[in-house]
Amino acid sequence: MRRLPGAVVPALALLPLISSCGPAQADPWGVEIVEEGLPSAPLDPRGEHSLLWSGEELLVWGGDGPGRGQHNSFADGAAYDPDTGTWRMLAESGLEPRTRHTAVMAGDRMLVWGGFTATYDETDAMTARDGALYDPESDTWEPIADAPEARDLARAAVVGDHVVFGGGRGADFLVYSLAEDAWHTVEVSQPMGEQQAYTVYDVAARGDGVVAVAAAGPLGRELVTLAFEPGEHDRAAVRPVPEAQENEGGTVSAGLATTSEGTALLTLRVGTTTRLYRIDGHGRAQPVETAVSPHFLPPVRLVTRGLLSGDMHAVEGLGLVAARPGAVSLWDHASERSGDWRQGSRVDYCGPLVPAGEGRLLGWGGLGCGDEGVSLTMDL
Repeated sequence: MRRLPGAVVPALALLPLISSCGPAQADPWGVEIVEEGLPSAPLDPRGEHSLLWSGEELLVWGGDGPGRGQHNSFADGAAYDPDTGTWRMLAESGLEPRTRHTAVMAGDRMLVWGGFTATYDETDAMTARDGALYDPESDTWEPIADAPEARDLARAAVVGDHVVFGGGRGADFLVYSLAEDAWHTVEVSQPMGEQQAYTVYDVAARGDGVVAVAAAGPLGRELVTLAFEPGEHDRAAVRPVPEAQENEGGTVSAGLATTSEGTALLTLRVGTTTRLYRIDGHGRAQPVETAVSPHFLPPVRLVTRGLLSGDMHAVEGLGLVAARPGAVSLWDHASERSGDWRQGSRVDYCGPLVPAGEGRLLGWGGLGCGDEGVSLTMDL
């Protein structure tokens, strides 16, 4: 999950991409869309890398490349400035090469943590528990304390001076304090006499706390939210998701995003229908009446456990944006409009995309995409 304020374009601005792309074109709502390639990056082609918008630059780090696999990954990164159209290499991080790691913007710094490495350890196998903070302004890295355990494919959210990690082959939440450079673990509350296993799809900020959407039960058919406040609670409360307790084995995907007002929104797709929920002050998912879409595809699927997943963003004026490798879904539930664009025969780009300021999405990388990226600009 990520929240990116600032975009002020109509929710259906990207819908022409469902059927076409290329030079500037106007949609029925009078929005002009321009698709442009980015200059070649000073990096080897790769996938499973992190891709973040810092507010000024597109930050790329880590991942693995074609023919290399996760056992032979990267430890380098680069930053793209759309204002100048130029790339710069990031300073060396001191971290071991890795893929399937987690990266979030913690204030004005990028935090990279965990991931899958090529080094085997008897305790952590081939996953990492270390990380580092990158400052784009000074182009410097600062190592952080090791976490209590190692993970890859974890999801994360920033709440105040805490970064909360959930999922990724771990049952509990790992909470990192930016102020104290220290970790603690938050367990998931268990029903009396039971020991339930949860698979976390996504994590988002919610006021002073966090909320996660997860699947429980031996077949992952019970869908729940998990909520707590970092620094205040040592256990996460479990709440069932209404109208989603028995998915009957259908394909399930989910995503969380936080609006600029601090409201956490959940999208949950079971089978061929996606529902929208608001998360209340107790971490409960409350269905939004009539908010159902057959087109919007949330970014994380249970069956892949974080692989080939993306992020969902709540963008002012645009609605919900779910960016997955080679695909973007849009949903403005107020106008009951939604749509999904995927890589097609006329589109070469197959990697991740992130909102990057007003009316723009940026993407780079992805297996099979080479060392170039894409800029999608919407002009009112």
